[in-house]
Amino acid sequence: MIPPYDFEPVTVSNGDIFVVQPPAGKATSIELLRRRGSAVVERLSWPYPSAGLGGGGLTVSASEKLLLYTYFSGQSEEAYRLISIESGMRELCACDYSFGEAASYAFSPDEALLVMALPTTSSEWWMVWDDDELERDDRGRRYIDFGLVRIQATRGPSFSQHALHVYPPDGWEPNRDEHDPDLRPTVENGGRIELSMPWGPLVLTPPLPKVVTVEL
Repeated sequence: MIPPYDFEPVTVSNGDIFVVQPPAGKATSIELLRRRGSAVVERLSWPYPSAGLGGGGLTVSASEKLLLYTYFSGQSEEAYRLISIESGMRELCACDYSFGEAASYAFSPDEALLVMALPTTSSEWWMVWDDDELERDDRGRRYIDFGLVRIQATRGPSFSQHALHVYPPDGWEPNRDEHDPDLRPTVENGGRIELSMPWGPLVLTPPLPKVVTVEL
């Protein structure tokens, strides 16, 4: 799913409300507040991103033990922070701005893994093909730098990041139907990932190489 980026509060089943408070006036930090009734019972704060802040939002995991704060710079960069809310708010891990647009996220059923799927662009992904601006690998083969997949352990800082290189065949023509940038990732407890790519489902089975090659 692509999370909301309107800074809307989220409410969990016990009535607690979580609110992202962007800086106002002379403030230089972003705050995450936990409200219970009219009182603020907890808060976390982070420095305002040096690359700016175009929007942000909150997503609660199914167990209501984890809170995902996602945000973007407005300059084709996306980031997240993962917070434990089970017994006091505590940041578990974070990803600084990465180049791309329209990041989508998923937790594994046991919530031990968080996946971020980040396309290079949210617009028509085939434009680099039309404009003949493809990348070339070490063997001279042309490919589309489609984006990346980041696999984050939620119980520690461990993560892996994998580039998605798409190799169209000679004479290939993309499907130019309406483009949906949401890759709708799903991830199993063992780390098997499925993405909804523009041309169909893509299954990624661990262990993944640093560069995942996709032959169309």
